[in-house]
Amino acid sequence: GPLYIPGKFNTNKDKLVYYVTGEIYRTVAVESLQSRTMPTSLQRKGDFSQTRNASGQPVTIKDPAAGGAPFPGNIIPENRWDPLGVKAINWFPLPNREGINPTFNYQYEFKPKQERNDFTGRLDYNISDKWKFFFRFIRNKNHGYGSGGLGVGANIGVSPFINQETGQISATANLTTIITPTLTNEFNYGNSRNWLPNKPPDDSKYLIKNSGVKLPILYPNADPVGFMAGMRFDGIVNMNPPNWYANGVPYDNENPVANYTDTIAKVFPKHIVKAGLFIEDALKRQTAYAPSPGTYYFTTDAANPLDTGWDFANLLVGTFQSFEQASVLSKGFYRYYNYEWFVQDNWRVLPSLTLDYGVRFSYLPHTFDEKNQMAGINPGLYNAAKAVKLYQKAIDPATGKVAAYNPLTGQYLASTFIGAIIPGSGDMNNGLVQEGKNGYPKGLIDSPGVKVAPRFGLAWTPAG
Repeated sequence: GPLYIPGKFNTNKDKLVYYVTGEIYRTVAVESLQSRTMPTSLQRKGDFSQTRNASGQPVTIKDPAAGGAPFPGNIIPENRWDPLGVKAINWFPLPNREGINPTFNYQYEFKPKQERNDFTGRLDYNISDKWKFFFRFIRNKNHGYGSGGLGVGANIGVSPFINQETGQISATANLTTIITPTLTNEFNYGNSRNWLPNKPPDDSKYLIKNSGVKLPILYPNADPVGFMAGMRFDGIVNMNPPNWYANGVPYDNENPVANYTDTIAKVFPKHIVKAGLFIEDALKRQTAYAPSPGTYYFTTDAANPLDTGWDFANLLVGTFQSFEQASVLSKGFYRYYNYEWFVQDNWRVLPSLTLDYGVRFSYLPHTFDEKNQMAGINPGLYNAAKAVKLYQKAIDPATGKVAAYNPLTGQYLASTFIGAIIPGSGDMNNGLVQEGKNGYPKGLIDSPGVKVAPRFGLAWTPAG
């Protein structure tokens, strides 16, 4: 409806008009059924006598302290349990669907909480016969609890993982001016942004303070929230293991974009000439999907001399195949600009012939990181003499078994080191370069220059 003051402003109700609308959504939904294989009550007590693989074959639990001989009765005695492993294995939910299918013993459906509010408002102002203005505003807000999220594997039914508030905002302003009866100008400004945070609620059981499971990590500062380290069991093949991991959390993603457009048009007796300018200024802020809280792989590995032969048994005794963690919770600040301008003419040469021609110029600089965090490799700077050295596969003469050989010192280590980088050997950054330093351009790519895009069109009616 109109905005007016009786007898004073907009009394005809045709100068200032508004429009608003709001929508509220409260969605009731259930996520897809999840089937997993959880540690059984017997396995949590060290008893693997009833453990079978996906084919129904019994597994053998080996004793690393006895040269890989089986534990008597496939039972790990309590004095061999690792205290942290006990806490971790009991953190997982107990099976609730045993004996139904060999590929899982646990099922659940997560019921997320989803709330969404949308708002749209518009204001039109007929300032005068020559000046017209409008403004539009859109706001979308979403809030909900979910079982996972971007870069997260948490579909094991322990608790909600995310407490997410996403949203979008956009605003547009337009001013049209009739300078003369044959000359007009239109200016448009647009600004929009979206955000996709991903963080756990305070009562989430994926947090150390609520789970009581504090597996050691290498870089505590890379995990500002206090997540449990992730746990993967990829050796439990075809049985839907309860893998849990969180990469790049707490997650941050925001994309503000501003656009400016101005177009001027002039009408002549046989020509309509237009010229315009477009500028875009945008930023993409996003957390990298790196394992900031760390992830343990308890995967069975025959090359690991401490391996027990089953992933859950490895967890119980504190054996893991590998561990990975990002040293920092990195975040990119990717900036990009677009600049474009054009001129065109619509020429009515004859009543039966019209030519439409023009040219557009585009300058599209490459994306770069505002904090100069982007890096790459320059093969010309690689120095083979500075290459890192790797542990080699060899036979340890003292034991006659496969081992990792250090060619620099002649030392033999466990076979799990085969292929790993020998600490202190070579230069880890051999050949690497960084944007904005030592003469390298922002984004590590030279400017593409201005691109030219001509256009030509013809409309002809031969018969007149």
